[in-house]
Amino acid sequence: MVAGSIVRTLLRRMRATLPRRPRPAILMFHRVAVESFDPWGLAVNPDVFARQLDWLKRHRRVMRLTEFAQLCRQGTLPREAVAITFDDGYACFAERAAPLLERANLPATVFLPVQLMKQESEFWWDELQEIVLSHEAKLLRLEDIQFELGCRRDDDMAWRPGAAPATARQQAFWSLFSRLKHSPHLDREAAMAALRQQAGRREHIRASHRPMRADEIEAVRSRNVEFGSHGLTHASLPALPSAAKADEIANSVGQCEALTGERPRTYAYAFGDHDAEAEALVEAAGFCCACTTEQRTVGSSERLFALPRVHVGNWTPGRLKQVVGAA
Repeated sequence: MVAGSIVRTLLRRMRATLPRRPRPAILMFHRVAVESFDPWGLAVNPDVFARQLDWLKRHRRVMRLTEFAQLCRQGTLPREAVAITFDDGYACFAERAAPLLERANLPATVFLPVQLMKQESEFWWDELQEIVLSHEAKLLRLEDIQFELGCRRDDDMAWRPGAAPATARQQAFWSLFSRLKHSPHLDREAAMAALRQQAGRREHIRASHRPMRADEIEAVRSRNVEFGSHGLTHASLPALPSAAKADEIANSVGQCEALTGERPRTYAYAFGDHDAEAEALVEAAGFCCACTTEQRTVGSSERLFALPRVHVGNWTPGRLKQVVGAA
């Protein structure tokens, strides 16, 4: 028994070191930045991102998402195919990611929550973090619920990707985020205004967390970058009634085109949340594909309006190779 267990362990280790055949993949990024408060693992260090791009350029065939979807539809998608996507449209894309992509001559797709972009304020989840962590008092109230914050601590800002909330303020942030995530847009805006008032915080934009401006969108559009829709308000679609769901999807098309100068052909579900009705509505709105946040590579029989993506973290090229394979 012991010998057999040892042999199986050795075989697993040997298989882990063997090069995997490449598998088609849509890579998902959010921010190219250095960040200590990062429970979702959204930030990739600029130097790390540059090394990832270098590896992709040498080992994979990087293409636009629209081409990736077309080949997937035709059943001719090469095993080494990769599409690079960015969600949310943070300014660090224009400041850091776009120049690195241009230097590597690699294309990318950026999904914009277009109505939130036009508000020229921080995304609500980022402002929520700032409110909860910087509030002087020890509690916040939202409607009839009281959220205990405790005293501010130096380690409130230290939240590693995938870790559980470790301080009272991190726990309060997570509870508030979970409550607001599924709220209708106007209800969420009212809740954020109430929280902002309690904290005595005037609405402002941190340079590290701001979305791209219209002039930055125009500047990167000429750098092998295409824009897709992330909905109007970054809403969790399954939580919406049918009419609101249709509005969130269909009305994002014209607003995205007005902001970027091009009609969006690809869609990404906010938070990755979708259902069969959302898939049908995205297809009816004229998009060629839609992306989820399902963490895996692309198989041979995928639904074009529920394509999985690999959420890339602050990974070495070796880790990237392990996940998506290489020739």
